[in-house]
Amino acid sequence: MTTPLDFDKVRFYKLLSAFQNRIRDGKVPEAMTIGYNLWSMNHSAYWNRCQIIAVEDCVPETLPIVNALRSWYDSLKAEGQGDEGRMGVLKAAQVLAQSKKDRMADEVLHVILRLPDKAAEWSAWEDKDIVPHMSRGYRYFVETKSATSNQSESYAEWRRFWLTLMKDVKG
Repeated sequence: MTTPLDFDKVRFYKLLSAFQNRIRDGKVPEAMTIGYNLWSMNHSAYWNRCQIIAVEDCVPETLPIVNALRSWYDSLKAEGQGDEGRMGVLKAAQVLAQSKKDRMADEVLHVILRLPDKAAEWSAWEDKDIVPHMSRGYRYFVETKSATSNQSESYAEWRRFWLTLMKDVKG
């Protein structure tokens, strides 16, 4: 690791940008190598950037993996961080580059900040949206209001079973 006097901020920020771009492009060995160079310059900044990229660019399930790798890395004694810790550094970059990408949170934030009329349209609601679901009866809750979209396969299977159980329940 370089000392504060040796630190090249311009190179560091160019590497940060290149790192994130390689991850967005799914270029795994390149992201891992650039990530290793970043980590060599500043361990903490590397891990912080990995967490930011997980939030900005990747599907939600990526962040817990990156957090677990960082936690494992942080738990190592100082000498271990330079030895086996390097594998965790590389694994984090690999996970980020291989992850499916999802920038929706960042992109919706841009809508909120730059297109306030669209954000207001999206956040509009009516009184009917907050009427307690039970006012329409338990069956309405079971069949309609408790329904979700984008279900996992296992939940969809459970939901079909649950609906058959609940179809004759009076509420």
